[in-house]
Amino acid sequence: MNTRTKSILKSSLILASVLILGMLIGGMLTGAVVRERLQVARDFQTSAGFAHHTERLIAPESEAQRAEVRAVLEESGAKAELAFERGREELAMILDDMERDLEPILTEEQMERLRARRLQLRRRFRD
Repeated sequence: MNTRTKSILKSSLILASVLILGMLIGGMLTGAVVRERLQVARDFQTSAGFAHHTERLIAPESEAQRAEVRAVLEESGAKAELAFERGREELAMILDDMERDLEPILTEEQMERLRARRLQLRRRFRD
């Protein structure tokens, strides 16, 4: 190999390495952002999380206003938590019905995949 070919090869390898490194870092940052957003969404489903995130959004201007806002948000948060719980229970019932209706249609392997996916989602949203 001549010097020019070595130089081009070396430059290409450096460029490819930087590109791959950038892709890895970008993927990791995207994953971190998505995890953070999912955590906020999970927190929002609890009374305390609902109140906390909404209070941060409102940004009360004084301690007196903060106390009044907090009282309203705690009451609303409790109602929101119940609504989220009812929604999860209703969704679980719908999915139970779906499984029951699909059981005579699907193969055992297909049913197992469906049940495994549902279990995986339950674990993911519980954690």
